Amino acid sequence: MGRDGSGNERRATQSPELDYLRGMALVHLERWQEARDAFSAGLLKAPKDSRFLVERAGAEYRLKEFSSAKKDLLAALRLNPKDDYAEEFLGTIYLLEGNLEATLKHWNRIGKPRMARVALDPEPRLQAKRHHRRSLLRPTGLVGRRLAHNRRAAQELGRFLADTPGIDASWRK
Repeated sequence: MGRDGSGNERRATQSPELDYLRGMALVHLERWQEARDAFSAGLLKAPKDSRFLVERAGAEYRLKEFSSAKKDLLAALRLNPKDDYAEEFLGTIYLLEGNLEATLKHWNRIGKPRMARVALDPEPRLQAKRHHRRSLLRPTGLVGRRLAHNRRAAQELGRFLADTPGIDASWRK
């Protein structure tokens, strides 16, 4: 411990890796401000390590400081342009802010979003031709009328065959 009992002097001289591990432990404890401070301390010692920026952005996000989180994620992407997690995270923040253009800019870089299905609400009105085809299949449509006619014809044929001597009508059952 330092002279003031806080341990700040020791932390000032510890490795950036220990700052990172401390920050991650604080994240798991949901102590967002302290985690942010730990990642900031590590970033001062290792300014080219983008992990500190990305993780600090996570703590800032939980603290509802979206502007700071975006700045950190943009800085992390300047250090590591191939960081898919940072791209997705930044796109998500833009989405929460309602900036769809910026969201798609970052998500498209990593091949997202992927759509599982598309639903139209309200459903589009059918074109006249398609509607006509659907009505043909209804019981009152052309096909339905033909089926009813054919059923009546089969019933009449069955009665005729049943009344005709020498013809087995058991096939009707």
